Amino acid sequence: MNLLPLHKTYGTLFLPFFVPYAIYVGAGSLSAIGLEPWAIQLMKFVTVAGALVYYRANYTFGRFQTQDVLIAILCTPFLLAVWVYPLYFFLSNGIGAIPSAGLAELNKPIIYFGLRLVNSVILVAVFEELLCRVYFLQYLFDAGNCRDTDISFSDRLFSPADKKPEPLQQLPLSYFSVIGVTLFFTFGHDLPSYLSAILYFSVTNFIYWKTRSLWICILIHSFTNLGVALLVRYRDMQWLWF
Repeated sequence: MNLLPLHKTYGTLFLPFFVPYAIYVGAGSLSAIGLEPWAIQLMKFVTVAGALVYYRANYTFGRFQTQDVLIAILCTPFLLAVWVYPLYFFLSNGIGAIPSAGLAELNKPIIYFGLRLVNSVILVAVFEELLCRVYFLQYLFDAGNCRDTDISFSDRLFSPADKKPEPLQQLPLSYFSVIGVTLFFTFGHDLPSYLSAILYFSVTNFIYWKTRSLWICILIHSFTNLGVALLVRYRDMQWLWF
């Protein structure tokens, strides 16, 4: 259950868990200076992978079992539908626009598709799960358990920053932590994806609660992103990639 180093404070652990996410999101702005899409994807791969390797001593994934792969494969079609159909509904009803088929993503070099595929299937699945399901989930769990009723909400929210993670006997799932992390995960996506993100993260949190396996969540995330990429490439559903 203890996936965070117990000898370090939340403040010390913030950078190892947040930096890969920040680099990946920030690199998207490089298109404003005219950098080619494939070059941006390459830069994301090099920098984010480098950050994960650099901070690797801070990460624990729990025990991996071969059955985790089977469970993830069985769950992925449902999670893929949970992501695709609400997004399509919102786009087709005026929140955003569905691009005409066959051009935007398909006309980009194959190296772009390959790099974006690797980034979304491997890097995004790892760093988002580490940040959301490991760091923020336990951080907000401890913040929600703060016993001091005389402090403000904002003080309670930041109260664990200088503290070390509490040893866990169960998964850090509470109303406070689950709602808080779900909102963070959701707001990291585009507006039309909000309902998909809420449903996806809620279902995977249920799977996490039932299986107690971070590996299953990572694999589902990876396989779902793979499914999205294949739909973009081979079914002209490039609206899945904003």
